[in-house]
Amino acid sequence: MNILSIAATQIKRDFRDRWTLIFMLAFPIVLMLILGTALAGTFNGTIEVGDIRVLVRDKGENAALSKSFSQEAAQSGITFTPLQAGMDGRKEVEQNRYDDYVELTGSGISLYAGSQNAVASGIVQGMITAFADKYNAVSAVLQVVPGQADSFLRFIWKSAISFIGCVFLLLSL
Repeated sequence: MNILSIAATQIKRDFRDRWTLIFMLAFPIVLMLILGTALAGTFNGTIEVGDIRVLVRDKGENAALSKSFSQEAAQSGITFTPLQAGMDGRKEVEQNRYDDYVELTGSGISLYAGSQNAVASGIVQGMITAFADKYNAVSAVLQVVPGQADSFLRFIWKSAISFIGCVFLLLSL
């Protein structure tokens, strides 16, 4: 009963004070009007990503990584172009000829993301992160139980939706 009497006293005090009553009623309405005006039409638009072009330099130091990455790249829907002799991948991205630049080395994968198209770079970064997670999981399984990588990969593909497919589905809505 003590809690109810305290609540009743506070409610009475709030309704007696004119400024408190004005702020309790008018402030939320004014805030809805301001935010509604500022955000009108913000969530109605769609984003067109277009073709995503990625330049890839494979040093060939890790054959399993190179083979796995080329298989994943072929299924992703992103255009992966091998780095030609005499080309500098970072300069190609800076000159906006490619969206991103990826290096496959013996120590792992390096990504140089371009600043021109942040959405495309985010998609590529997400795809590479998903690939690296799958690759690390298979590598860990192979270290513990050699020969079980195929069944583990089939489990991954059956139980999870491809990251790139989800991104393109969301962007097409």
